[in-house]
Amino acid sequence: MKPIKYILMLMAALFAASCESDPEPGYVDPDWVDEQLTEIAEGFSGTLNEYEKRLVGQYLLVGEGYREVLTIYDNHTAKIKQVGTEAPTEQLTYKWKADAGKLVLRYASKEMVEYEYSIDGPFLLINGNRFVNTDITSFQTPTDVVGAATLLAQWKGSVPAYYEQVWGLGEAVAARYVSVWQFSATAPDATYGIGGEIDYDPEQAETEYWYCPFMWQKDEEAHSILITYLDTEANYGSVRIDDYELSETTLTGTLSFAYREETKTETKMTVTTAPLSLSRITGFDWTPYLN
Repeated sequence: MKPIKYILMLMAALFAASCESDPEPGYVDPDWVDEQLTEIAEGFSGTLNEYEKRLVGQYLLVGEGYREVLTIYDNHTAKIKQVGTEAPTEQLTYKWKADAGKLVLRYASKEMVEYEYSIDGPFLLINGNRFVNTDITSFQTPTDVVGAATLLAQWKGSVPAYYEQVWGLGEAVAARYVSVWQFSATAPDATYGIGGEIDYDPEQAETEYWYCPFMWQKDEEAHSILITYLDTEANYGSVRIDDYELSETTLTGTLSFAYREETKTETKMTVTTAPLSLSRITGFDWTPYLN
């Protein structure tokens, strides 16, 4: 049998160990306090300044075969993740701060990298890379282009070949579907901007529809318009309007798109084309689909 003195010493040691691993209520680690004070002093914590408030949001960068989602939070943290690829990257977290034209990211290693940035409507340009804000809740068209032969308008038509080959709809159902597109920009002569597309069955418009915002870019040399769908979870890809013609009432051209073909031995993406003819409309209500 162990002496009482030994047992008391053992109990005292266990009690001391438990106190060390379980701090008293209200205990604050001095190292944590020092780190927080350092972050505030360096500008990576605390209240956002006027420039930082404008940057908060979620942005999408579309590259060749990949998409990067940049989320900037109002607590001076930011996350970047690559999506829409066969091997999505791990989401990385940074600290951030900004002033009038400089964005600073601080890595977990405490290394800091500076980037030049500017804001152009829904676009955030960082070192020449054009990110687009995915929180598109309205489409603004400059008032001085209304009535002109411009892309910046609402357009309505149908592309049954797209519905059949990309969506896999039957011929009769695809023939019923209607497509409405809207192109918007921050200036009448802009060569790029944002927009939205909705495709729906008029017989079941409230339930049978597909909506997605997009960004668009004109290629003046090729006389084409590239439309890239904005989705942060998947990769819907892009379509292109080639040899387009604009008037005050119509937008025509050739729609180029890819669709998936599956055989017993392989799955491949096939690029095909279909004629596109859209008529200019006004007053389409996007509200039910933007909320």
